[in-house]
Amino acid sequence: MSLETKLNRLKGLAEELESDAITIDDAIKKYGEAIKLTEQCFDGLKKADTKLKVLLEKGEKLSTIELSHDIQ
Repeated sequence: MSLETKLNRLKGLAEELESDAITIDDAIKKYGEAIKLTEQCFDGLKKADTKLKVLLEKGEKLSTIELSHDIQ
């Protein structure tokens, strides 16, 4: 599953969790899924950050880009 697909699923889960029609059992399941997807997204972003740094270093070491992993 691509990062974009995971982010879209997270958005859908958030909308479902905000619904008044969701049962507690379903909310717990969806929350667990959201936590797993969030972890996978962070891992994907960390890998992308590492790849960017390597590419920049290979490109005559002109500069590095610091990407923040903090989402507030």
